[in-house]
Amino acid sequence: MSKRYRFIIILLTIAVCAIFLAPTVRWYFLVPAQDKVIALGSREQIKNYASRRAESDIDKIMEAARAGSACRRAWTSS
Repeated sequence: MSKRYRFIIILLTIAVCAIFLAPTVRWYFLVPAQDKVIALGSREQIKNYASRRAESDIDKIMEAARAGSACRRAWTSS
């Protein structure tokens, strides 16, 4: 086995290790703490969080729709 062949095997091994360690590094160093708390919560906590977010988004959409329809009424009545 030549030195070049051994060197290539070592490089490939290091590359595979880096690929498998990348998600762990991302989780511990790049994911914000708030997202970790949400992800590690119980199923019930995640369900409540998703429901609150959905209700908030629906409220925003309804407000935008009301504001848009009020603008249309004012524009068409003049």
